[in-house]
Amino acid sequence: MSSILQVYKKYNISNAEVKPILPKYQTAEITHQWTITSKTVIEEVLDDEDIMPVKFNYTKFTDLAQYMDYKTKSVDILGIVIEALEKKAITTHYRESIVQKFVLVNENRLQTVVLSMWDDFIKNEGEQIISAMNNYPVIIARRIKVNNYNGVSLSTWFDSAILVDPPVQEARKLKNWAIRNSKELTVILEQKTYTRYNPELSLKPDQKTTLICNVNPTHKSTWVKAQFSFQHIFQKYWYMSCKKCY
Repeated sequence: MSSILQVYKKYNISNAEVKPILPKYQTAEITHQWTITSKTVIEEVLDDEDIMPVKFNYTKFTDLAQYMDYKTKSVDILGIVIEALEKKAITTHYRESIVQKFVLVNENRLQTVVLSMWDDFIKNEGEQIISAMNNYPVIIARRIKVNNYNGVSLSTWFDSAILVDPPVQEARKLKNWAIRNSKELTVILEQKTYTRYNPELSLKPDQKTTLICNVNPTHKSTWVKAQFSFQHIFQKYWYMSCKKCY
């Protein structure tokens, strides 16, 4: 079927079976599914238009924090992929999975966020992205989960969709912006700013930051004896401190 239906092409499809999805598998946008059978007729629609007349509603990077760690909420984002990190094997729930992180940038103050792709997404869309890395690939990531890991981070889910260099106006505009600002993107890669905690993206609207030097001192001290354990030992650890603290 993949040889018949190709991404970004138009088709007239008739006699497909349409059924409601079981409630436990439904999402906010997807409540029905259609199935192609031997009775289904598929005809390609020839179109000379270079840009698809579609419109997506993207979540700004600065608004991602309000969706952190909500299992029932997801976001659609638009970004330029500037770096693909190494693949890693991780055991989760007694099952081994492959994860690969991709660094995304948008044109709003060159903010970065890391997207983790899992398993089949790496084999398919991940390989597409890597093959286009020299040409600033732009992706539209749909139904993505927002996690709280070193600040805001993104992750694919079972019903996520990744569109690589889609022929839509916003993606073309963002790619042209990346080409014009290639020097600034190179600086981000050299300094690895995407590894740092960014309070501008990670704080929710009702949260605020206070400089350590401005924290009001207290006269009361409390000692606590405790034990701690690591839920996931194979991860990066970090702590917050001022510039002159060690």
